[in-house]
Amino acid sequence: MGKKFERTAEHCCDIIIQEMEKDTNIYLKTLFTREWFGITAKPCCGTIIETTRDYWSSELTHLKKPLLAYIFYTWHKRILAHYLRNLFSRSTIKFSSPAERRACAEQLRKEATMLDKEFRSWDGTSADNSTEYHFNILSNIAHVLETDVDSIVLEIATLAKKLPSITMDQVIQI
Repeated sequence: MGKKFERTAEHCCDIIIQEMEKDTNIYLKTLFTREWFGITAKPCCGTIIETTRDYWSSELTHLKKPLLAYIFYTWHKRILAHYLRNLFSRSTIKFSSPAERRACAEQLRKEATMLDKEFRSWDGTSADNSTEYHFNILSNIAHVLETDVDSIVLEIATLAKKLPSITMDQVIQI
C-alpha cells in the first residue's frame, strides 16, 4: 500500500508541475530569444519565480516536505531544460557584438543566481541537508558566452571537463 500511495502522490505532484509549466509556458519558450534579451525584454525569469511563489503560497501549502522537495526538484529540472533547450536551438540569439554577448552572459548569470536563491529558500531544508539545484550550469555557460573569441577554445575545453556529457552540436551552438 505504501508504494502505491507514493506513486499516486508523485502523479498528483506531476499534475501540479504540468499546471505550473502551462502557466509559465509563454515565458519558458522565449528564453534565449530577442524577446528575452535586450532593452525591451520580457521579465521571463521574474515571472517564472513569481508564478512558482504563487503556487508555493496557495496550492502547495498543505503538502508534506518530501512531496514539496519532489515538486521543486522536478520543477527546477524542467526550468533548466527549457533554458538549455532554447540555448541549443536554432532560433537562439545571434550576437552582433562582443558587448552584446557579454550583456547576455551577465543576464544569464543573474537569472541563474536568482533561480538558485529562490529554490533554496523554498526548499526549507538546512544548509547541511539542502538539495543541490543545478542552475550553476547556466553560470558556467554564461562564463563561456562572455569570453573573447580568441580564448573561447580554452573555455569550451574547460566546460567540456565540467560537463562531460556535452555534445559537439551543443558546443557549436554555444
